[in-house]
Amino acid sequence: NSAMFTQAIAIKAASTLNTNNLNVDLTGTFSLVAGTVNAGSSTIDVGTDLNIGDGVGTPATAIFNAGSSGVRIKNSIMRNATDGSFSAGTGTVTFIGNGDVAANNYTITMNGNAFNHLTINEAGNLDAWLLQDSTTSVNGNLSVMSGQLNLNGPNRDLDLYGNLSESGGSINGATLPTWINFKGSGAGPYNISKSCAGC
Repeated sequence: NSAMFTQAIAIKAASTLNTNNLNVDLTGTFSLVAGTVNAGSSTIDVGTDLNIGDGVGTPATAIFNAGSSGVRIKNSIMRNATDGSFSAGTGTVTFIGNGDVAANNYTITMNGNAFNHLTINEAGNLDAWLLQDSTTSVNGNLSVMSGQLNLNGPNRDLDLYGNLSESGGSINGATLPTWINFKGSGAGPYNISKSCAGC
């Protein structure tokens, strides 16, 4: 599908934006302050951060419906617990970093909302994504291909309802105790795979 290119998006009105399955390529931040975004089956590339809500409205007035989209974020995601809502749908959120030679730390803040599939795939294998919530939930599969997923303990959990794949990069807990809880509710089988040398 055709792509929309822009530096950044800031949505501040209580209206609805449908991507109509077009691909969206941003070089800057995606800030959803109010209103609803329906991502459909689009691919959305966020050049820096994805921010949902600003902590002012209550109840949720900023709603991101991921649908079956692929959302790729270079830096951090922040869902404000007061007025933001992230509906995971059936798609995948992938954190890709900046691909530079510096080791950068980014944050994942969902405040109780879950991912469907979550992937860490940072080309330089230097960046880390630090979980900020006491529990982060992934309703589908977790894949770490390159880069680091840091549970950022102590006393932080990652609840996983699908498969775990580590083909590069690393998963660590910073300060123990931290836990990955396998919670698949179906008959399975669920799989853990590790296919990288030294990871």
